[in-house]
Amino acid sequence: MRTTYELKKGSYYVGDPALVTIKSDEGEAFLQSLWKEFYKNPNQFQLLQIKGIKFLVSRTEGGDGIFNGIGTDTGVIMILPTKYLNKKIFKKEITNAHYKILNYDHRTKVSVENFNIYFEDFEIITN
Repeated sequence: MRTTYELKKGSYYVGDPALVTIKSDEGEAFLQSLWKEFYKNPNQFQLLQIKGIKFLVSRTEGGDGIFNGIGTDTGVIMILPTKYLNKKIFKKEITNAHYKILNYDHRTKVSVENFNIYFEDFEIITN
């Protein structure tokens, strides 16, 4: 089954949530809340809102790995508007090379089917 969400005009971090979150009490609390919500329905592509931050998450089919340049150590890929990267729970500079920033000057859609993520100009095949 395919699940689709609309993305607003803007920039998006695409990668592992743990790789962009600061190792601090606040960062760990954010991740714990994320996992608690996500694992209620781990096989679904989900829109979550935690601490006022809205983002999309999907698991990969194969768990950890690098999929079309996107790396994950948690088996989960996050689609996060970059406007939230100024929050103190996120890293100001991301040193890991296995993520992508996607920029859209218009509304667009992102879909997940069989744990594969499809943007209009990029796809992440995890199976």
